[in-house]
Amino acid sequence: MHATLTEYLKKFATDQAQWDDCLPLVQFAYNNTIHEATGLSPIEIVTGFRARMPTGFASTDNTYSYDSYLNDVTAELCRVQTLAAMNLNQAKYRSKYYYDQHINTQHFREGEMVMLLKEPRINKFSEEYTGPYEIKHVNHEEKSVILLRNGTERKAHIDKIKGAYAQKPTQLVQNDMNGNDNAGIRLRDYKE
Repeated sequence: MHATLTEYLKKFATDQAQWDDCLPLVQFAYNNTIHEATGLSPIEIVTGFRARMPTGFASTDNTYSYDSYLNDVTAELCRVQTLAAMNLNQAKYRSKYYYDQHINTQHFREGEMVMLLKEPRINKFSEEYTGPYEIKHVNHEEKSVILLRNGTERKAHIDKIKGAYAQKPTQLVQNDMNGNDNAGIRLRDYKE
């Protein structure tokens, strides 16, 4: 909801220093916006009626007794809350269907190189992943893996890793004093 209110404030506030003056207008706009999940506005769910705008204050000759008004409000609240519950249930199934259509199940094997999601991130400009790690063991029942990096093991959920475009780590090896390999330093495959 905070992101939504921020977007509203961006539209309404002309001066960033005066954003708090726009809050009542932003709150009114948010509370009267029909939400996709419920099909109703928040104020309609709470009160049972849509908010009255200044243009909607036309004179009416309808007079209500206290009992008839109370019955009408109670019936309308019951109807609106039932409708909101049905719409939320439908939205739940729509969301599940959408999620199931776009799910990307990852399958990893032992020995693969992966990157691990950093949690929590320090700021939005920091690196999102750390690594690469080598997968030492995969537990399919728990959807977890044991990762190995620099001799240290770490357990992680499969949803928190992604494949790395890296080969197994290499070690820098300095040549011996006998002058083998004139390059001075060479790379050798890392073996455990």
